[in-house]
Amino acid sequence: MAKDSKIIEVENAEYDKNTKACVLKFNKIKYKPKVSVIIPVYNADPYLENCLQSVTSQTLSDIEIICVDDGSTDDSLKILYEYAAKDNRIKVIAQNNKKQGAARNLGIKLSRGKYIFFIDSDDYILPETLEKLYQKIEDHHAEICQYLAVEYDEISKNLSPRKFFDKIIKIQDYSYDYKYFPEILFRVVEPWSKLYLKEFLTNNKLEFPINCYFEDTIFHIKAMALASRICFDNNHYYIYRKNREGATTNTCGNTDRFLDIFNYIEGAEKFFKTHNMWNEVKNYYYSFVIKRIRSRFDILNEITKPKFAEKAKIWHQNHQNEVENILITLDSKTQSGYLMVIQFVSKTKPECQPISKIKTSMIYKTCSSVNLFGFFPLYSHTKRGGKEVWKILGIPCWKRRKMKGSGLVKYYLFNLPFLKKRCQQCKIEEKK
Repeated sequence: MAKDSKIIEVENAEYDKNTKACVLKFNKIKYKPKVSVIIPVYNADPYLENCLQSVTSQTLSDIEIICVDDGSTDDSLKILYEYAAKDNRIKVIAQNNKKQGAARNLGIKLSRGKYIFFIDSDDYILPETLEKLYQKIEDHHAEICQYLAVEYDEISKNLSPRKFFDKIIKIQDYSYDYKYFPEILFRVVEPWSKLYLKEFLTNNKLEFPINCYFEDTIFHIKAMALASRICFDNNHYYIYRKNREGATTNTCGNTDRFLDIFNYIEGAEKFFKTHNMWNEVKNYYYSFVIKRIRSRFDILNEITKPKFAEKAKIWHQNHQNEVENILITLDSKTQSGYLMVIQFVSKTKPECQPISKIKTSMIYKTCSSVNLFGFFPLYSHTKRGGKEVWKILGIPCWKRRKMKGSGLVKYYLFNLPFLKKRCQQCKIEEKK
């Protein structure tokens, strides 16, 4: 441990234990920084110098740079020491591996700047980023300033500007809150896509959950919901690397890490209800969760899929009526993908009984009303390795003996609760 090092204790998100860290290198600035740049670092050796160079070269010079090493096993800490020796604005801190949430909390605790800016250690920013964002947030007296990013694909080497909401872009000269555009609560959740007023974060006790993945989503939801003044800069300042080797989003499909998604799903609902926001945002919340469950399931391995699907089914059962009402308003690809997750849990005989009196025309009417034909045919029949494979709405199903065509379709449609409900409604309408 270095001579001037210091052990500190860090307060984390609600219900999370406090953690300890060691300040290895203090910065030597005498001014109050306009912006504190917080960089969580974990095994970022190939990209870290590029990141640090982009931050130290900012046109806004009166900043501080807080680098938190999260237990790296490569040369990341060595690179941090080298840059700290050349730039007295850099502070180096080390902690045992507790993931990005704890590292960011630590950075916020030790920051002295008026504003907080997060950057991941494998990304980089344009030279004028902090100066432009600082001026924007000051002009609007805002608590959060959003801006745009560019994705850099490590495989194709292509740069792709991220799109944003036209509704927000049109009012970029004004400030707003979530009530103007509730979708903003559930989109562009990365903390590096914003500049935050530190006083706003501390007054609202906004911290990241620790020892979990996807910690940025619940932080984003809370921050955007509580902010009374948000502004937007329609420029692409941030370059985000995707498909890089070792990135969390590339590797967690091979483990149980994706199960952490359900922690923030439950946490967001609790937060909205506690702050009397539920009625305003619940439809957007259900749409967000349905899409997130569907998209994340696609990249899981076969070991994790059953665990994920089981949790998804439990959530679905607890919110069944609301989910079914939202599901029929979404596009056919999202509908069928979500249903595949819910159905994945049951690999054997369905619990429901066949209803032979339902007419085939009624089933077609039902499927048409929920717009499922846009993605999957009603049913399909193929042969693989000499075995018959039947699919209903793209979902592989167990084949009843001597049951084909519309009979098979009718049997399986009634294992999908919201389709069963729609069929019953059609039945009543036809009787009239």
